Amino acid sequence: MLKIEKLKQEDIPAVIEISKTQFGINGWQSNLFCDELSKDNHYAFVAKLDGEVVSFVFIMKTFGVNGEDFNVLNIATKKGYENMGIGTEVFAFLIKFAKNVAAKGLWLEVRENNHNAIKFY
Repeated sequence: MLKIEKLKQEDIPAVIEISKTQFGINGWQSNLFCDELSKDNHYAFVAKLDGEVVSFVFIMKTFGVNGEDFNVLNIATKKGYENMGIGTEVFAFLIKFAKNVAAKGLWLEVRENNHNAIKFY
């Protein structure tokens, strides 16, 4: 069963590995993952399947003209676990999280050449 929870320090090595595998040199540097945990208005979650981290997401609260929004900073699912509905569940969790804190929007930028992400979103 998939469980989505707040990222813990001990989850970071698995998150870094997923990022390296999915994004290669275009991914975040290792220290950025740790830095995100200490920033105000930043949130990070992991999806675990049988205790194994299989997906992660980092979001940041922003303040726009219509109120609070969330921007998705980084999201990925581990290779071998794609197309299993995990990303859909993580995104559904984000929408519920945003609604629970009365956010007005949830934003995500996707690179033009990231066809899988464009198809998903």
